[in-house]
Amino acid sequence: MPAHQRYLDTAAKLRTLIVSGRYRPGHPLPTRMQLARQLGVAMGTLQKAVDLLVEDGFLAPRGALGTFVCDSPPHLRKYGIITAPLREQGGGYQPWSKFHEAIWHQATAIGREKSLEFTLYDGLTFREDAEAYAALLDDVAGHRIGGLILVLFSEELMTLPVFSRADLPPAVCGTEMAPARFRRWPWCVPIPSMDYGQFIDRALRFLASRGRRRLGVVAMWGDDNWRILERTAEKYGLVNPARFNHALCVQSLACANHICQLLTMDPERPDALVIGDDNLVPYATAGLRASVRYHPHEMDVVAWCNFPHPPVSHVPIHFMGPDIRQYLLDCLATIQTEQSRRHEKAVLKVGQRAGPPASRPAALAPAHAPATEVS
Repeated sequence: MPAHQRYLDTAAKLRTLIVSGRYRPGHPLPTRMQLARQLGVAMGTLQKAVDLLVEDGFLAPRGALGTFVCDSPPHLRKYGIITAPLREQGGGYQPWSKFHEAIWHQATAIGREKSLEFTLYDGLTFREDAEAYAALLDDVAGHRIGGLILVLFSEELMTLPVFSRADLPPAVCGTEMAPARFRRWPWCVPIPSMDYGQFIDRALRFLASRGRRRLGVVAMWGDDNWRILERTAEKYGLVNPARFNHALCVQSLACANHICQLLTMDPERPDALVIGDDNLVPYATAGLRASVRYHPHEMDVVAWCNFPHPPVSHVPIHFMGPDIRQYLLDCLATIQTEQSRRHEKAVLKVGQRAGPPASRPAALAPAHAPATEVS
């Protein structure tokens, strides 16, 4: 075996012993001679492996005291955030959205508060030679992430080989799918969050309670959500003619401005408007403000929002949507629970007394907070 491969294999074995809990955070490694004998390698090979793990943040040399496992090695403080493949439209991919911004801003804030690090694998595609996929595969193989958060779930995404690895870290995802369907992916735990069906019901219930009757909608929904809208409008006694419904795509966000102006010019203009995506809010509300026929007391506007990051609105508006911060905290709590379970299983397997998995950041408890709304 080439010398280069020998020290890489040795580093992998030593890394596995750390991740499994055999060598715990803050504790010293055996002496170099003991380790070399245990791993069956030469001292030079072992030293190169140790140097690599020092560089990766798993080990820290402390002079005459020896080499210690870091207090917070990567597998206990680093997490990956994965976005599902974005729909290809017009030769390109959907650009950064308000949802992405909310996720990343809150992950950054939580990381500062709890001494955690997040890596964003943005726009992961089905191609195994894609840059984001190569980075994810490398980090999983190197045990440099302790858990994965799939903020957008795709069944097709699950076909990538990385998700079949035995050493894949714990993973969670936000999805509208029933938990039973996740039996195909036992390594992934679904975390409930507010979906568009819930948003539609709450928005229309609110508008009906305000005495509104003629409903207009501007959104970027699929067919299923439009069917939900039709049923829900009937449920709450709202009139929703087809000419009041407008489906847009990411390339036509600015069209929401003109659409909303035209809605207010209709002889039977709507007295209720639902904006189904926060990326549309600045354009749609600018159109309302520009219309001479729009009056705030004659129309209530409800819009989707990824809290706590409401988009700019040019008119009075009522926001509803998921609490992104609480969603991420729930994801982390679930991952840490699974990390503890795996650690306990590993240390029992090697005949050690199961103890706390590591000196980790302050424990997180799932809260499953209700969705948020604000006017």
